[in-house]
Amino acid sequence: MAEPLDPDAADRVLRRAGDLADDDAGHTADAEMIAAGGIEPAAIISAAIEVGIPERAVRQSLAIEQLGPLPQARRLDSVAGSAAVWVQRVVELPPDEVLDLLDRWLVGGHHLRRERQRPDQMEWSRRDDVFGGLRRSVRGLSGEGRLGRVGRVHAAVRPVDPGQTVVRVTADRHTHRRAAVAGGSTLAVGAATVGVVGIVMTAPIAFAAIPVGVAGGFVFSSSRSEADRFERELERLLDDIERSRAPEGMLGGIKRRLSPRRRR
Repeated sequence: MAEPLDPDAADRVLRRAGDLADDDAGHTADAEMIAAGGIEPAAIISAAIEVGIPERAVRQSLAIEQLGPLPQARRLDSVAGSAAVWVQRVVELPPDEVLDLLDRWLVGGHHLRRERQRPDQMEWSRRDDVFGGLRRSVRGLSGEGRLGRVGRVHAAVRPVDPGQTVVRVTADRHTHRRAAVAGGSTLAVGAATVGVVGIVMTAPIAFAAIPVGVAGGFVFSSSRSEADRFERELERLLDDIERSRAPEGMLGGIKRRLSPRRRR
């Protein structure tokens, strides 16, 4: 049974439910008054229905609240991409089936190692052994298995209704971003130093700083692009989960990716 919500959590649930239902400002104001008591989930559902918020939207919002807070945005996100990339979706499958499919994809399709498993969440980590690296390289030939390069992947699920689940999958790329920030910052500092020396001494030296500065910007841009690629890969993963599609073997994936090229 779901635990009672405090007033702040109840307020978030009702506001989010209004957003999910494309509710109007009037219902949002009523939701604020309802949330002041912040009580049992069943009471929140009943009160929300009274002001016109659909029950389905409230149940989805409650399930999302139970997943916990989202990763916090950081100052460097706009420069080097998010350190924690996440996607979230409601799928028409029970929670245990969602976790089972995620495990099959992340272990068999992306070659991660399962680390922890609970009834409502699982965690996987990057394989650094030789065999894991080899499988990632082979899978990479078909443009698949990209999540095998992240440090850690975490998934959490909560039931919405029977046969319906909200799932959040988060890819941890702190190590990748830390390396990008260190490399980009080093190049940027080097460019600034060379530029100052060039101004003091000769113009040609100042111009020499330009390629170094550009290289630093390229490192940051590449890091942002990588975060976007991981996010798209997570969306693809949930697409496959929604279709209840299991991962192919490595050779099958390569053949499938190459077959359109052969037809052309």
